[in-house]
Amino acid sequence: VDLGGRCIIKNKKCGKGRVWLDPNEIAEISLANSRKAVRKLVHDRFITKQPVKMHSRARVRARLAAKQKGRHTGIGSRRGTANARMPEKTLWIRRMRVLRRLLKIFFFNDTATTEIYTLSLHDALPI
Repeated sequence: VDLGGRCIIKNKKCGKGRVWLDPNEIAEISLANSRKAVRKLVHDRFITKQPVKMHSRARVRARLAAKQKGRHTGIGSRRGTANARMPEKTLWIRRMRVLRRLLKIFFFNDTATTEIYTLSLHDALPI
């Protein structure tokens, strides 16, 4: 059986776990003591290669979908620092862009005077 296993691994290019030996033909398989005899058993389908087992990603997809909804993100699930997870710089950039956009709107709608615009611009610019 050991020789048969090694031969099928070599011939079929698979590991020991995928070699299937016919349980009804164990006596005949154990008598095979040459590569030729093993090839005959393979031909007769007493020794075959099993199909690859499925490796489903269904659980991973379900978890990712839950994460998108905000689940599984508590303190115990966090590995990086707060800054690594959402950088302060990115938040600063977003905030500044919003402020500058608003400032332009206010100035062109005459909501803000020139003095207020200039003062606000200094606050909204990285000086």
